[in-house]
Amino acid sequence: MGAILAKLSKNKEAISIYKKLREVTGANTAVNRQLASLLIEAGDYDEALDILNELAKNASPDPIHKILLGRAQIGVHKYQEAIETLQSIVTPRIGLLWKRSFTWEELMRKTEITQKL
Repeated sequence: MGAILAKLSKNKEAISIYKKLREVTGANTAVNRQLASLLIEAGDYDEALDILNELAKNASPDPIHKILLGRAQIGVHKYQEAIETLQSIVTPRIGLLWKRSFTWEELMRKTEITQKL
């Protein structure tokens, strides 16, 4: 039900449902992550940050967790922490994939221009 309300952009109702689910499930990562995401969208960065920090204590953060954490940190104006959090996601492989996609995009643009001539 919470997921349906979230998709319908009824964040307040969805947040309420996810808070109740959190009480029942406790440290369920999926519930806590979804609740944090909804709180970020609603602009309640402090509570989202608390949830995400609590999650990090129970398990090592994955890239999705770090993205949400970075967004919450930006929301509470902890910019340097957000930069460090988000930079920790970037690996040489992701950088290489980014470079390849950029190169591919450049190639497509050049091909498009050549075909117009």
